[in-house]
Amino acid sequence: MLLAATIELGATSIPVKLRNLSEQGALIEGPRLPLEGSDVLFRRNELEVAGRIAWVSGKQAGIAFAAPLSTQDVLRNVPQPKPRVTADYRRPGSIPGPCPRRSKRQWNIGSS
Repeated sequence: MLLAATIELGATSIPVKLRNLSEQGALIEGPRLPLEGSDVLFRRNELEVAGRIAWVSGKQAGIAFAAPLSTQDVLRNVPQPKPRVTADYRRPGSIPGPCPRRSKRQWNIGSS
């Protein structure tokens, strides 16, 4: 999952990509991330939550939220999974249902 979000550090707004969101925090990615321990404001759509940068590794960082989010807030800010397509392995033109068995007589087999 890569969704647009921002983090605010003081008066600076930093665009980031949201990789993961849970009740306790978020995994973000971006080229210019604040230092570990920085207090930030995380924003995604209507969601605004205070947090602290828990760790930074390269272009990724984890935010620990000051207060847990509700499950509804999390679900409202992540896309719903797309329904899986089930494969239909029938031959083209086949009729659904059991195949009727035919006797030799019906197929004119073995008659001379």
